[in-house]
Amino acid sequence: MALVDFITEDAPRTLFPLDSPRIVIERGEPALRSFIEDAIFSNADVHAHFVQAPVAFALKGPMETRRVHLLDPIATLYVYDFVHRHARFFKEPLKTAAKRRYGYHLKDKAPVSATEEHQRFRTRIIELKKAYSHFARVDIANCFSSIYHHDVVSSLMTRIGDEPARRFGLFLRELNGGRSISCLPQGYFPTKAIGNLYLSFIEDNADLRSPALVRYLDDIYIFANSGQRIELDLYKLQVALSAHNLYLNSAKTDIGTTKASMRLPRINSIRKALLAKRVAAIEAAYGDDPEEVHLTDAEFKYLSELISGKDAAEGDVELALALITEDKTHAEQLAGLVFERYPHLIKTLYTYLSSAVYDGARLMDLVQANIKSKGTHEFILFWCARRPQEPHRRSRRCHPIRPEHSSRSD
Repeated sequence: MALVDFITEDAPRTLFPLDSPRIVIERGEPALRSFIEDAIFSNADVHAHFVQAPVAFALKGPMETRRVHLLDPIATLYVYDFVHRHARFFKEPLKTAAKRRYGYHLKDKAPVSATEEHQRFRTRIIELKKAYSHFARVDIANCFSSIYHHDVVSSLMTRIGDEPARRFGLFLRELNGGRSISCLPQGYFPTKAIGNLYLSFIEDNADLRSPALVRYLDDIYIFANSGQRIELDLYKLQVALSAHNLYLNSAKTDIGTTKASMRLPRINSIRKALLAKRVAAIEAAYGDDPEEVHLTDAEFKYLSELISGKDAAEGDVELALALITEDKTHAEQLAGLVFERYPHLIKTLYTYLSSAVYDGARLMDLVQANIKSKGTHEFILFWCARRPQEPHRRSRRCHPIRPEHSSRSD
């Protein structure tokens, strides 16, 4: 995959996707490269710098925020080029490894689907629960915001080399105004790949003696046939993390037997099929020629009932946003649920509306109510104001009659 294609493909997936960096890079890549090499990385006494990135805040939950650097075209080109140029260091680990990471890596200089990777991660967890009697699931608290500048640079030096790492360190320092903490830009594929590689010290740690460990970014599962072995490794893991200024999120720590966890209510067949279709739908949403994703009548009815209830859960809303586009009633329900209860799903709602049938007037009422509110989060305002995507011609349900799309001018 060419570098510009890498940037263009990933742009819609970022937290605050702006068109200007992509357009400038597409039209001026050679000049930008020359400026980075000859002006910013010049050995002369007087040289240019990366511009300190403005900071915005995206929503992680209804109240939680994530600090996001908004990269200009030069910074965007540099960080994507860094990972693209050194793609061999960000390749997928051996599938046969008992301790391995999943998530953000490249194959033939092309990003591997993060959605499909997460599905493989979940599948591997199920396999390991059948193979071992005990497990622990842990999560690193505020992981990417807690990573130090010098730790990232040191990690890159040992893997990629001194000069590329030194340059990347300069990029991080100038981008973040000299701050050494919360320096890694969030929401971009290349920085997720760098962060995922940085955290590989977890599965590479020889002090962790449990026979199996899998990790997706900061989400970690450990497996063994001894509860004592799990407890000892949790202690060793915390010691290793603390050396990198990282700590476990106690609220998300779960230790137990795999037999007990397998007794939990199993996912019914309809929901299991819907989850698989959601993976396909999410990938299709960003494609130029998306494949059709069909729902059976039973699946459509199941989703309709989930989002029509008074206590529609966040996971059910996400599932419906990925799969339902049939009529205005569902679109109104989902838009209302997002704006009123799950505002952090506003980006998902935006993607959903690119192919949904909906009432433009009702949606505009919700948008205007949020714009007028002085307490509305900037993440909500960004997605309310963003130019609509071109609607994809994608059918989600086998149905002989499909309502026409409402006009976006509504």
